[in-house]
Amino acid sequence: MLWWVALLIYAGTVVLSGLLQKAPKVKASSLGDLQIPTAEEGRSLPVIWGTCCLKAPNVVWYGDFKVKAIKKSMGIMAFGRTYTAGHKYYLGMDLGLCHGPVDALVDILAGTGEDMKSMSWGGGENVSSLTGWYLGQQEVTPAPSVNPDGSLKLYVTSRRNIFNQFFSPDAGGEEGNIEGWGTLYYGSDSQGSDAYMSGQLGITYPAYRKVCHMVCNQWYLGNSQYIKNLAFVLRRCPSHLGLASGQTNIGGDANPAEIIYECLQMKSWGLGFPAARFDLASFASSGATLASEGFGMSLMADSPQQADQVIETVLQHIDGVCYTDPSTGLWTLKLVRPDYVPAAVPVFNENDIAECEFSRGSWEDTLNEVKVTYTDRSKWKQGMVQAQEPANFAIRNGELATVTIDFPGFSSAAVAQKACNRELRTGSYPIGKGRIKVNRKAWALRMGSPFRLTWPPLGINDMCVRVTSIDYGNLTDGMIEAEIVEDVFRANYTAYSAPSGSSWTDPVGDPVAPAAQLAIEAPYQMLDGVVAPRVMVGAVRADGSSSGFQVWADEGSGYLPTNGVPDFCPGGLLQSAYSRKTAALDNTGFVLAGMDLEDLVSTDATGRDRGDNLMYFADTGEICSWQTVTNHGDGTFTIAGVVRGVYDTLPADHAAGTRVIFIRNGGSDLLTDYRAGVLEGSDEGEDSILLND
Repeated sequence: MLWWVALLIYAGTVVLSGLLQKAPKVKASSLGDLQIPTAEEGRSLPVIWGTCCLKAPNVVWYGDFKVKAIKKSMGIMAFGRTYTAGHKYYLGMDLGLCHGPVDALVDILAGTGEDMKSMSWGGGENVSSLTGWYLGQQEVTPAPSVNPDGSLKLYVTSRRNIFNQFFSPDAGGEEGNIEGWGTLYYGSDSQGSDAYMSGQLGITYPAYRKVCHMVCNQWYLGNSQYIKNLAFVLRRCPSHLGLASGQTNIGGDANPAEIIYECLQMKSWGLGFPAARFDLASFASSGATLASEGFGMSLMADSPQQADQVIETVLQHIDGVCYTDPSTGLWTLKLVRPDYVPAAVPVFNENDIAECEFSRGSWEDTLNEVKVTYTDRSKWKQGMVQAQEPANFAIRNGELATVTIDFPGFSSAAVAQKACNRELRTGSYPIGKGRIKVNRKAWALRMGSPFRLTWPPLGINDMCVRVTSIDYGNLTDGMIEAEIVEDVFRANYTAYSAPSGSSWTDPVGDPVAPAAQLAIEAPYQMLDGVVAPRVMVGAVRADGSSSGFQVWADEGSGYLPTNGVPDFCPGGLLQSAYSRKTAALDNTGFVLAGMDLEDLVSTDATGRDRGDNLMYFADTGEICSWQTVTNHGDGTFTIAGVVRGVYDTLPADHAAGTRVIFIRNGGSDLLTDYRAGVLEGSDEGEDSILLND
């Protein structure tokens, strides 16, 4: 009867242990602990043209904070008790975006740096085409809707299915997910007050007309106090010059003529010149030319600066000039283009010119390579194009003369290449420059105006030049002074075609599934005296950039991470069949080809017998000890000094192509054992192994 007593005592001990088990304590963060991405008082509201990515919207209000505990079971023996494993955080926000009105919401991104990924919100830029957001292939929420004031009500989520995971494979709203209802106000003159914000503050919330902003109605932000950055891709292509829609929206970019006009004319953030002060015909004509050339721009002014700085940036991009015409007093826009017939432009010679200074630079001052950086809108990072002038390179006896020019307003390689060719054409030839003092016959000259110059004292005969700056003189001196430059369009140059695109691909991409993975019960001899069984798991990587993997286990409540493993196992395929009828100690061995085999380290006879080097045949489970590895330099390796069938396994026949996984190398286990209840952190970008307990 004593065994019954012992059993009752054991059962009581187990129950008491479960009842006395202490739950881990996880403290919830308070509102003050949250790390709000960008909340800066007095920050300038950006102005955008074209398609721009606003990576740091200003959080002008946040509140409506809610914390929800994440409950986990403590196990069967705890009789249904649970513990708090973490907390879910919810927060309401109003995100100030830019001056409006904007034309379209193109995308919503979340994440950090270049790892920001698109969130689902309905897709499409035209409200009539919005159909709802999707989880995998299944539509799970209603489509966005348009409010009476034109604002857009939409549901935003970062969730994806496990085969296209965004932050976490948990589709139920765990760490990394962001989701909730919100309202996008485009910044129109008629947008109204937001009802959610009015309810939160107990007032009629300001409509913020002409300001584009996004109200987030208590969004779920994950189970971390560190809120992931949000970015909004918006499009605004202004239309003030009477251009066609295809000329104002140039492939998603704004027309530069419209940008310059707004900087000069807008009263709220521009210089505020009245519409009557513009030569609209010159702006419209330049805008039509830029559209035909494909010279659209996407630009954002997000810091306090002078309007003339923005205008100067645009003019550098498009190779143009903007000035007040002295005869009309109107702002005039002119592009520097080969748009004239030499025989039709004015001629100035010694009969008109009082003074002439002119010089030509040397070849040492020229360039034979130009690189241009631009904003690659497909990836929201900097791209680069380049052009070379081989004739200049030869003239300079093989000396490379290069310069890099930033054109951040261009968003495609084709447009950036046109600008690159233009800059090379200007810089690869020693263009002449000078200054003239001429009589009032030159009154009609303006900045950028072409004319023909003849000046026998310097041997100049009928040269086409352009005005770069001009001083019309004063009442006491009627002479006009002008800075001039030789017209590059009338000098010889080499034309270049648009780039065909680089064939280079980024070697570091998304994680690649392992070439092989292993989950076996660990041999007793490898447990170092631990009595409880262990599951040994490992993986062979399939690419050269993966750095580790995770072990996920399902203990009854869904998969959870248990081990983060920083090392993969070397592994390969048999190049020929390997018979079980080898000697117990096979000094001939076999040949392998595979991944990371160069990491294998030979041992001596003592290390071999001690089991310092172990390998596993995946077809039959045979484990062997081995002594030497030989690298043949052609991707194949010979493993020799093989002791067959160790750790209670049996020698077997292995066909060519059998997978061999090295589970110990130089005494270090390359496998990791699964230990229930041990949760370790993991890094993004690692492969995952899922195994059932």
